[in-house]
Amino acid sequence: MAIVGCVHGEETVGKKVIEALKNMDIIKGAMLLVVANEATLRKRTRFLDQDLNRSFPGKKNGNREEKIAYELKSLLQTVDFVISLHSTSTNTKDLVIIKKDTSGVNKLIKAINPLRVVHFPKGFGDGALENHHKAALAFEYGYHYAPATYNKSLRDIKKVLVSLGMIKGVSKSKAKNKTSFFSIYGSVDKPRGFKMKNIRNFSLIKRGDTLGWVKKEKLVATENFYPALFGPKAYPDIMGFKSKRLSNK
Repeated sequence: MAIVGCVHGEETVGKKVIEALKNMDIIKGAMLLVVANEATLRKRTRFLDQDLNRSFPGKKNGNREEKIAYELKSLLQTVDFVISLHSTSTNTKDLVIIKKDTSGVNKLIKAINPLRVVHFPKGFGDGALENHHKAALAFEYGYHYAPATYNKSLRDIKKVLVSLGMIKGVSKSKAKNKTSFFSIYGSVDKPRGFKMKNIRNFSLIKRGDTLGWVKKEKLVATENFYPALFGPKAYPDIMGFKSKRLSNK
């Protein structure tokens, strides 16, 4: 089992969770704790050469992030499961991101029992860590530096460790979430000078709904969709992603 934090340097929650996990009494198997991008963590910047989470599988002789991705991919092949810890500038909470629908990924989802799971299919985020391991997923559990993001991330990792028999504990069956599943199918371009309306992620946007404004010109949705990772500072060139809601598993 591997826990990976600080793929992005400004997302410090991974470092905090890893520090807490160092004191865990592992009774079965082994837990690998990885702070992925130490230099960006020290500088509190997202990346230096390029986004590490768009750099996999990496290059042996590439730029800084490509080299990290290359080495990290090789290292993670030695473990059965991977959880990558993230935080966000958007109003997204309690979200698990997957690239692959494998038995290993579904085993993790069952143990975590998250509120939402979003699948990024081929063509979206293919350079992410989660696309280069058979049983990897990512947590997007809340705002950067928010105590709740740390607390919930640590709580759900403990759920996984208990379910795998790696630490002592009892898997709780009460108050189960009814997990909602979504799949990304597109994105919405962000024009220059755009100011976004306060959009609630994963709440249905209907055709004609206002997305925001460029000066006094209103921009509206051209179709119905569920917004994913929408936020004014989330991405430089898009507002966020469009998703469709799937039947619950």
